[in-house]
Amino acid sequence: MERAVGVAGVAGGEVGGGGAGGGCGRRKRTFSSKPQKQPPAPAVPPPSRRQKQRRPPQTTGAPSPSPRGNGKRNGQPKPGKRGVQKRPWSEEERRAVEGQLERNIRLLRVPAKAECEGVLQRCPLLASNQRDWRAVKFYVHNRIQLIKRRLTRGEGAGGGV
Repeated sequence: MERAVGVAGVAGGEVGGGGAGGGCGRRKRTFSSKPQKQPPAPAVPPPSRRQKQRRPPQTTGAPSPSPRGNGKRNGQPKPGKRGVQKRPWSEEERRAVEGQLERNIRLLRVPAKAECEGVLQRCPLLASNQRDWRAVKFYVHNRIQLIKRRLTRGEGAGGGV
């Protein structure tokens, strides 16, 4: 007994595939021998990568200050910097912070906000010099970075703490 295979690939007596016979429901695909026409390419070339726009050279008479120059700008803060004035830490302030946060510095761990606020409460000198908890935290952070830098250079921790 021979089986007829239909267009849809179903074994059985149905050759057409669809209809009331209960085929698989696929439609017969037709292929044409004519190639399909593609729409013409647009006349505008495709957008290229964006190139950096170069500034024209400055032609003003005064030379611009060098970026590494040590010249002051008449007391004006640098552009892009916030309005916080940089104040050096006195020796008493350093001893107060390093004495109370010595463990953090030895463990190379930056203190939390609560720890910094505790230092400010225990040391009125820092509060009178208008140091906030962030200033204490940044001092310890910078101190830790200095110690790490010395350790990587092989100079040892040095520096007292």
